[in-house]
Amino acid sequence: MLKKMTIKRAFTLLEMMIALVILSLIGALTAVQVKKLIDAHRFEGEVADLFIALQEAQVLSATYNTDLSLDLYLKEGKVFYRFSTDEPLSVQKLKRDPVSLAHTTELKFKDVKVTSLHLDIYSGGRIEPRGTLSFSQSSDDGKKLWFDLQHGQLLKFSHRRPSVVKQQVPSPPKE
Repeated sequence: MLKKMTIKRAFTLLEMMIALVILSLIGALTAVQVKKLIDAHRFEGEVADLFIALQEAQVLSATYNTDLSLDLYLKEGKVFYRFSTDEPLSVQKLKRDPVSLAHTTELKFKDVKVTSLHLDIYSGGRIEPRGTLSFSQSSDDGKKLWFDLQHGQLLKFSHRRPSVVKQQVPSPPKE
């Protein structure tokens, strides 16, 4: 009886090259998405750090009964912030040196694009001027985050645009 011999056929060079091209395309597309995801998380982390620093500044202003200020400004396509005071505070938590928000490219206050913004933090912790402050990762479809500063002392951090609160002057008491 004759036995049939099976011949094992190897992959051709063309088949191997096509497989490598497909794997390279999948790897490149995955790398781009992973980079976008990492940048989005870094953006959110930087803005969250600013929010925490702003809350700490409120506490410091109330604790030491002093006025502080926060300056936000756009420089070379990046947003920077810096806290300052006229008082000789020796507290280490107050970030007096400019801090970069490297992944933030746009800053808006009350829905108006600004290049600089000055916020006063008064001795009771109240922040003026009041309004909504938004940070954008990029001017197109990038991620956006908001600070709601409409209530003076109560700060809110949000992934959605806060609703606008109309400021009303209380009416005088009726006699």
